[in-house]
Amino acid sequence: MTRNVHTITGTDGTRLHVEERGPGDAPAILMLHGFGQCALSWKHQFGSVLEQRYRLITPDLRGHGRSDKPRTTGSYTDGRLWAEDIAAILDNLALVNPVLLAWSYSGLAACDYLRYGDQTRLGGLGLVSARSKIGTEAAGAMAGHLFHDLLPGFLAEDGEARIAGIEAFLQSLTHGDIPAEDYYEMLGYNAVVPAFVCRALLERSLDNDDVLANVTIPTWIVHGDQDPSLLPSLAEHHADLIPHAQLSIYRDVGHAPFLEEADRFNRELLAFAELCHGAANPVQQIA
Repeated sequence: MTRNVHTITGTDGTRLHVEERGPGDAPAILMLHGFGQCALSWKHQFGSVLEQRYRLITPDLRGHGRSDKPRTTGSYTDGRLWAEDIAAILDNLALVNPVLLAWSYSGLAACDYLRYGDQTRLGGLGLVSARSKIGTEAAGAMAGHLFHDLLPGFLAEDGEARIAGIEAFLQSLTHGDIPAEDYYEMLGYNAVVPAFVCRALLERSLDNDDVLANVTIPTWIVHGDQDPSLLPSLAEHHADLIPHAQLSIYRDVGHAPFLEEADRFNRELLAFAELCHGAANPVQQIA
């Protein structure tokens, strides 16, 4: 399958590294990674039937991976910049009604786009263990222990302390063990994100209940019942806000369903994407 690499510039001049895989004339799935991660988070979706039928668009978000890492806090706390990054990808790659898929922290970016962008440009919304609140009492009530316990390591300037914190995070990220080849790759791209970026990402304080209550496009909500970072109650809350959403809870799975249960995730994402795009012969519906 074709793999293309793009550099797309946001409105503030931040250059985003964006990759695409799959047929160039196929409908698109825009896949946003989480805090401290990069586009390679989705490697278990690459090479699957998803890539055969869909154009998989995987950016490194601002501050992450191979994208620029501006040093100003406002580069990460201004919701309009996140929304404009997504709009720039839609525009530059001429994406028509893509499914916007957001994992973990990037749920905030997806909500930024829904608040400041044009929802009608999207074909569907996927919230994967997704955060929609941060820095509020309600956000704290729906957060697990993982991130809070390990935050000092992520924010440390000392290299040894930071690597130890990232390793502790990865060891708790999933309910089962992460295969070694994935673990050390993940360790590397987590370490690439500077501590100052991590600190800035956490300076936000907002609640997006009002945005999610106005979602009208098809929506798929995915969450592991053993998620130590964001509690399943957050997914249930999102489903209450979006009554037409399909809620898929993964048993004995942690914060990364697309990694721990890749086959099921890929099958369900394919079914959801075909539902969103009105496929003539859709695959079996989401479980």
